[in-house]
Amino acid sequence: MAGFDILTLNGEEWNDAGSVFGGIKVNVTDTASSAASKFLEFTSGGDTIFKVVKDGEIVISNAAGTSLGGMVRAGNAGEMALTSLTSPSTGRPAQVMRYYWENAAAIGDAAVLRGMGTNRFSLESAATMTMIAQNARFEWEGLGATRLSVIGYEAGSSTGRTIDFNNSGQPGTRASPVVSFSVVDPADDIVHFGTYDSGTTTWTTLAKVDGTGTIEAPAASLGSLALAPDADAGAIAVTGYSVTGSGATPAITVTGEWNTSGTPAAIDVDITDTASNAASALADLKIGGTTRYRFDKVRATITGTTNPAARLQSSTSSGTPALEFANSTNTVFSKLAHNLNTGEVYLGATGGSGHYLSFRVNASSEIMRLLANLNVGINGTSFGGGVKCIFIADATTVPSSDPSGGGILFVENGALKWRGSSGTVTTVAPA
Repeated sequence: MAGFDILTLNGEEWNDAGSVFGGIKVNVTDTASSAASKFLEFTSGGDTIFKVVKDGEIVISNAAGTSLGGMVRAGNAGEMALTSLTSPSTGRPAQVMRYYWENAAAIGDAAVLRGMGTNRFSLESAATMTMIAQNARFEWEGLGATRLSVIGYEAGSSTGRTIDFNNSGQPGTRASPVVSFSVVDPADDIVHFGTYDSGTTTWTTLAKVDGTGTIEAPAASLGSLALAPDADAGAIAVTGYSVTGSGATPAITVTGEWNTSGTPAAIDVDITDTASNAASALADLKIGGTTRYRFDKVRATITGTTNPAARLQSSTSSGTPALEFANSTNTVFSKLAHNLNTGEVYLGATGGSGHYLSFRVNASSEIMRLLANLNVGINGTSFGGGVKCIFIADATTVPSSDPSGGGILFVENGALKWRGSSGTVTTVAPA
């Protein structure tokens, strides 16, 4: 048998733009009827495939009625709902989401798409999901919540997933920065980092970036700002620091207060030296690439600015702490050391030749010199070629009054003399 139409309706021609024509119109006076009453129903083998219920709801179903959905008016403010499957509480198709104008008195203003599930509302895409705001502004709103949470999951599971922001897949000009946080008022904080207790729904701030760009741990009880870099990676890098004009802004500032009986350290560096080069340093402070202050694993070094080869350094050897004045290769240096084992205090020069120890009252007035050949000169160094000698210069003014409790040794015109407490001047050795 050839296929055929059960019913074919052919109307008159619609040929007047000013007239309203109609196709099929069903007009029912509903004095009393079941809520399931229908204006229209299509069935197949007795099973409903499509129907329009008397309240305007449209239902599309498979023959078994196990898969159905449609559209229904929800309320009297223009809300429309898309439905899927049957609600166990009403026996009617369950509303999945509604779409409507947020304010019925402001049609065309704020449009709303609302999920009706009590757990979550999911939007899925078989490929990339794109959201476009023509004014480039996206807003997330919470109902009665002080914070909005953004949490990543594996689809259809409770397995957490990292939320990653990157500029991958931007074939043209890549975004830089990838993510930007900013505030209108510098008094506002830009971002907080902390912990969240889901049981008490409380958030504890451990560190934050305030509106001036300062990173801080807001309370001592919350701990300090800690950095844990990967192996062979730096923890802190400050680049681009520049002070111009009359500026005096430091690169790093540490301010605070010590009001404790303990022994705090403003900066504490503790390195476990499992294996390292002998020249490894805890700190190396440079100007223009040249070391000025260096604290390596065995000594602290201060390098001069006018002659970078000269430096002051500390060292410890065999229980003898010392201050050393050295050149860049440590081949010539002077040392002030204290042997804690013997009690000896050592002051002298080692390496090279021509070293001497000078005692001065100012930069140009020397009062005594100790030479490497063991000569000692007081106000002069006229040793006459002698070695292990003592030279005493003539007194510019000989003593004229008697000393008390001792005597005075002096040289007058080359003669060594002694004046005792009784006033007697004795020539110890003639000129």
